[in-house]
Amino acid sequence: MDTGFIFSFVVMGGLVAMCSPIERALRRFWEPDPLRLQPEPRAIVLLRAVGRRLAALIAISCSAWLASTPLTAHFFGQFIPIALVGNLVVVPLAFLIVLFGCLSLVLGACLPFAGVLINHVSVALVSVMTIAMRGIAAVPFGSMNVPRPSVWLVVAYYMLLGIVMYRVAVRRRRLQES
Repeated sequence: MDTGFIFSFVVMGGLVAMCSPIERALRRFWEPDPLRLQPEPRAIVLLRAVGRRLAALIAISCSAWLASTPLTAHFFGQFIPIALVGNLVVVPLAFLIVLFGCLSLVLGACLPFAGVLINHVSVALVSVMTIAMRGIAAVPFGSMNVPRPSVWLVVAYYMLLGIVMYRVAVRRRRLQES
């Protein structure tokens, strides 16, 4: 019943269950007009590609926040709406930090100097992430103390969220079949 394990398990489940439907809903805003006869300018095509990546990032942030919010309230008595924005910064930086860490392991085995250099890049990225998180944490009303909900209320929230996600999946399946 370790808090960190519970958070990891629940947030990962939330990402698996919710990320794809949320991303599909957001991607609709970036789809080209299917009735357009002329090809789109290159700048618009690039903008759509950036928009699709942004939709994926927003879907990850929303999914993680929806999954973790009741646990944060239950364990810590906090409601943190700024986490939606914070995740937009943390997720790409964390990806880059892990990527550079893996590169450091691979290249460091062959070229120790390259491993050290890449580790310095990782340290710089961690510093950027820390500074960004301090700035985001300083936003007024970004974090609020709330009464701790009971376990049953948290369970009811997840059951309701599960029902909503099930209904979304059933609706999507029906639309695909017709």
